[in-house]
Amino acid sequence: GVRAEILRLIRYGLVSKEHCITVLKCELHQLVIVSFEKDKDSDVIERMQALKVIKMFISMVPNEFPIAYARSLVSAAASENDSFRRVSLETLRELALVNSVVVSQSTGFIVMVKAIIDPTIQDMSEVLLCTMLKLVSSPRSRIDLRVLLNQRILLSPFTDMDSNVDNKDVYSRLLASKSAFITIMRTWVGVIQFTSDPLGLTVLIRV
Repeated sequence: GVRAEILRLIRYGLVSKEHCITVLKCELHQLVIVSFEKDKDSDVIERMQALKVIKMFISMVPNEFPIAYARSLVSAAASENDSFRRVSLETLRELALVNSVVVSQSTGFIVMVKAIIDPTIQDMSEVLLCTMLKLVSSPRSRIDLRVLLNQRILLSPFTDMDSNVDNKDVYSRLLASKSAFITIMRTWVGVIQFTSDPLGLTVLIRV
């Protein structure tokens, strides 16, 4: 469609940091966001072009990355039925490595933690968790990631037993949570995070 071609032209124009800053000043956010947040199968090309523009800003001007784009990524990453969920989670992960502040401000880390214990996307769990552990171990980003290793979310399959939930789903979530917990506790930063938080290891032991 027309908007897909416009987005393609915008992407081709992002050849330097200066060009990216100029495009950001033109306030084309609405076009990119509206195109990316479409969910019809017929709009896949338009959504992909919007995502490519977003990824260009991540690679070219990560420190100036608009929070509006981050929120759009979070929205898609949090939707189980969104066909762009996986690629949105991966894009959020890439953004977190270069601008953890904007991911934190857009609640992106909460969505990523929830994805780690989601049995439907367990193939992404390890890479998401390893990225978070890397960020937690960095003094520069650690202060922005208090929510990252959110013990309440990671351990929720053990602490929030709902009798109305299908047993298979409960078991799958328990396995996902167990796997994440083991990975975390194999690192010093993970041990420190869990043992220093009153809602962490102590709660799990009581359970």
